[in-house]
Amino acid sequence: MKKDADSLRSQIVIHYLQRRTGMGTGKLSLEIFGDTKEHRKKVQLWKSGTRMHATNRNAILNRFPESDILLNSAIYELLEPKLLTHERIDELLAGYRRHKGSIPLEYWCIPDMSWQGLAQKDKSKPIFPVLGKFNSKALSECGAADGFIIILGILHKINADIAQANDDKRHYTARLTPHLVEAARAFPVFATHPDVKPYWEKLYALFKKLWYYFSPSFDALILDDQLMSEYVNMSTEYCLARGALGRVPGSHSLKLLKAPVIHAIKWDHATS
Repeated sequence: MKKDADSLRSQIVIHYLQRRTGMGTGKLSLEIFGDTKEHRKKVQLWKSGTRMHATNRNAILNRFPESDILLNSAIYELLEPKLLTHERIDELLAGYRRHKGSIPLEYWCIPDMSWQGLAQKDKSKPIFPVLGKFNSKALSECGAADGFIIILGILHKINADIAQANDDKRHYTARLTPHLVEAARAFPVFATHPDVKPYWEKLYALFKKLWYYFSPSFDALILDDQLMSEYVNMSTEYCLARGALGRVPGSHSLKLLKAPVIHAIKWDHATS
């Protein structure tokens, strides 16, 4: 899993750098490393998914410091289906926490230097702070790719609670379900980021493994692959607002976009 996430990281970062500079792999390699033969093929290898070593990441950061947002994002570790401690999760999400002294109910915020900041063409479009630590619904509807990252952190938080619980764990597993639904709703927002979309299927494979790692019961709730693909490949922006609304292609009107999940009753009916 870590290998797959590292491969995705390489491809996303190189796509961003090429989108930003307009350079081909050869010129980009020269821009990062200078005229050294040993490095000429590295950018092409990363574009195909080869893992970046730490020294190479540092070389990229020296030339393109804003790429730190993509290179060292929490998303890659949060996509791994493994138990994380509360301390590690807090560390990964620290950049999204509201500063002390801000309005008490405002828990999460999307900073200017973020995935959304790198993608957003209209820099004047505000992304408002999110109220509440576990408000995954607001995060899926905040209009930022980073909302998906935070929701993954929330799922890991609850999973850490489950691991520490000495009493009946059913109460904790029930808490996961609404956040799993919101993670599914938020996935297309992240997947349609301009530097992610070419690799969204690889991202989705990682997300599915994580989803079923967290899911209390495989039969209770499953991802709707077909609907997820439709949302990611819509001819217009996938935009959630006021509950579950999205843009109608070719207009400014809104329509209901159901969550891309299949609940137990529908699943049983579909397979009977």
